[in-house]
Amino acid sequence: MLLLIAAIFNLISCTGNNTQMIDISFKKEKPKYFGYSGVHLYAVQPTQKINDKEVVVPENTQAATLYRLYNDLAIFLSNKIDPNPKVSNVRTYLSFGNPQNMDSIKTSDDPNKGYHLVGYLNKEDINQLNDFIKSNALEELEGAQKYYEKLNDEVKEELTILLEDRVVNELHSYLKIAIELINKCVSDGSEIVIIYNG
Repeated sequence: MLLLIAAIFNLISCTGNNTQMIDISFKKEKPKYFGYSGVHLYAVQPTQKINDKEVVVPENTQAATLYRLYNDLAIFLSNKIDPNPKVSNVRTYLSFGNPQNMDSIKTSDDPNKGYHLVGYLNKEDINQLNDFIKSNALEELEGAQKYYEKLNDEVKEELTILLEDRVVNELHSYLKIAIELINKCVSDGSEIVIIYNG
């Protein structure tokens, strides 16, 4: 009887949940940066199925990498020493994606897949991120410098410990590459898969 009640409850839960699932996979030939240590972002064009999105990351897709500076960049953009990847915040989308999307991701049980899926950005997320970047003039080095000057003192101190006197130049060089990817996605409607290679 308890099993029957549990099964009915599960059925009701499933039919009441209209969340679109996202099935992500990579082709056999891996794209640029795959296998290098750190966080990498890939532009993708999802295929719409009846109940979900199918995302296959092709070999020749446009990519950006944050390498191992992904957390430093999250500290910089969020103005927090310990940015939380589980909290939805446009300032950490670049490094961690939007955590609200993660419940929709179909995960693989293959321990040999060679990567960890960090996050996903849909069109709405990308537009929000693009607006944030433009409103803070982060495309230009001068804008990144002004942004840095407004950070909390403890955040500046943390970034200086991590990157010494290269803080703004180093972070902006990676930010600029990521912005190129974001601009491409805004223009053609692509979405972004974010992975981590150890």
